[in-house]
Amino acid sequence: MAHELEVDDILIPPRRQRKKRLITKKKKAKRKFRGFTKILMVLALVGIVLCAIFSFVDIGGDVILGMAQKYLSANYNLSLKAERITGNPVKGYTLHNLELANENKILSAGYLFGRVNLSALLTGNFRLSEISFREISMDLEQFTAYTENLNTLPKISLDKFIVADSIFSSKYGVININKILADLKNYDIDIDGNINGIKLEGNIDIDDTSKFTAINRSNINFGSGKILAFGNFAEDKLDFHASIEDLDLSEFATLYSGSLISSDFFGKTNFNVDVSGTLD
Repeated sequence: MAHELEVDDILIPPRRQRKKRLITKKKKAKRKFRGFTKILMVLALVGIVLCAIFSFVDIGGDVILGMAQKYLSANYNLSLKAERITGNPVKGYTLHNLELANENKILSAGYLFGRVNLSALLTGNFRLSEISFREISMDLEQFTAYTENLNTLPKISLDKFIVADSIFSSKYGVININKILADLKNYDIDIDGNINGIKLEGNIDIDDTSKFTAINRSNINFGSGKILAFGNFAEDKLDFHASIEDLDLSEFATLYSGSLISSDFFGKTNFNVDVSGTLD
């Protein structure tokens, strides 16, 4: 059968034909790429919608609470009670009106919030993005007595730790915490509270590695005084510097209200502390 020549074969030179076919292939590739991009966008939209739905739905709270209760009971001889638990894996879980106790009550709290770092989980690492306590009530003597009998403490990978509107009591008085915000990824800690009514606020910036711990900056206001500190702490070396400015002695005595009477002290003091050397 004779080959029938098409008009393009006659009118278009071979070089131009190849160029035309190449352009056609590129157009088809672009259309496929656009189609694939549209599919990804639709999948992303579906994911966003599902996450938005999950953020308003409580899922699996009773299971999480049961697992926590069994773990604390088996490993630390602690009982955990909570009025209720809300949340889901996306937005995190909140325990409301909880109590932790062994023979004695260790602490109670208005709520405890915890959330898993999902991006870390996708890479195979379990890490919590946040733990937040609010309205803690704790007796520090009972807590210290309990921890002294522990052989090991739980190791938790955590990005952020928050304590707010909480009270810690001891034989020396009461610590009121308005807020402690600890960024544990960058080791930056903000403190706002008071000890026996004396203001305590400031910031601590720390570097922590396997070889040393460094206080880059510590700026703490205690009452009318100020405490500035920085230094390095290694396994075999110590280099620490601190400056105390306008520390009111009567305010300082309130730290030991069980044994010191603040009215017996008066005046302000300023001094520096420099410690350096090697450790055996």
